[in-house]
Amino acid sequence: MRNLLRSTVLAVLCWVAHSSAQDMPRMVVYNVRALGMGGAAVAVAGEDNVFFFNPALLTTLRYARFNLVDLSLRANTHALNQYRFYQDHRDQLNNISRLSTDELNGLYREALDAAQRQAIVGVEGPVPIHFLSRHLGLGVFSAGQATYEIFAGATGIPLLDARLQGDMQVMALLAHTFSAGPRGRAGDLSIGVSGKYLKRWLTRKTKNISGFSNNESLHFYRGQSIGVDVGAFYTLNRRLHFGATLYDLFATPFKWNVKGATLDNPVPADKISPSYRLGMVYRPGIKFKKLFYNLTLALDFDEPFTGDDTFFKTVHLGTEAQLTPLLAARAGFNQGYPAVGVGLNLYVIRADYAFYGEEMGKFAGQTAAWNHAVRVQVGF
Repeated sequence: MRNLLRSTVLAVLCWVAHSSAQDMPRMVVYNVRALGMGGAAVAVAGEDNVFFFNPALLTTLRYARFNLVDLSLRANTHALNQYRFYQDHRDQLNNISRLSTDELNGLYREALDAAQRQAIVGVEGPVPIHFLSRHLGLGVFSAGQATYEIFAGATGIPLLDARLQGDMQVMALLAHTFSAGPRGRAGDLSIGVSGKYLKRWLTRKTKNISGFSNNESLHFYRGQSIGVDVGAFYTLNRRLHFGATLYDLFATPFKWNVKGATLDNPVPADKISPSYRLGMVYRPGIKFKKLFYNLTLALDFDEPFTGDDTFFKTVHLGTEAQLTPLLAARAGFNQGYPAVGVGLNLYVIRADYAFYGEEMGKFAGQTAAWNHAVRVQVGF
């Protein structure tokens, strides 16, 4: 049995490594609770991590939940700085054709100094509607992301490289627990499966900033894909838990509408390749007077053996503690950068905030981006 398990794991890792040569990212609705914990999620019990991190966590739910509204907003500090730059130079940018050569060159220099960083703005919802019970989950999710960067062109005129992505995904989840321990949950193994239908829109535009107009035309690629995720959640004892998920075990290729493709908006990759995530959680069972309780320590590895990134970029480490029954505090390290967060649970209304660092390069410490994220849920 042990040799069979070892062979299965090795085969999966080889398959994932072989399949990820040229692909697209899967859709993820960012879990602000996990972001405040450094991104650790795959073994952290709770409804926040079920749909996009581990379907086996369905079995950890105590009560059914029906969410009517689920809205998340994310923006990195580069986007906020560039917005302030636009506000400060709005008149010049709106009347760029009237500027003198010296004024235009000065504006270009200031734009490159202030905006030569990748800015990211993301919105999830308010469409996300989902229902969760202990063994069944159903949901509809929407997400949009704008990524843009200004850099110096060959002629010295700043170029704006902008990318827009919109996703809508329908998901259905099933999970079951195989009881094995002498004391109920000790030794239990839960397996979860999620089927998903993804509709995606993509576009890209690269142009010098003086050439953009208010009625700029965009060509959107439209495609769809069907995928399957498989997750596992193992309870060694009441304090130590393990989780693992294989994403897009099966995924159909995208069939893009290629009519209208341009050099600055090439046809995207046509598939979402398999990926995986491993994690563990330790609950020490300690509390400090009346300051905190229900302490959770979590550790995730996002494709640590087969991805293109260095090992430390795959590490997500975090903790969560209850300060009161309604208020939780979080902290951690996301790819080597600190993260902090807070959560407010009013049962019908839930709100979460996180501030976290993210690595935009290939290895930890290369190119940092600092992000704000907020999420509001309404349900019962």
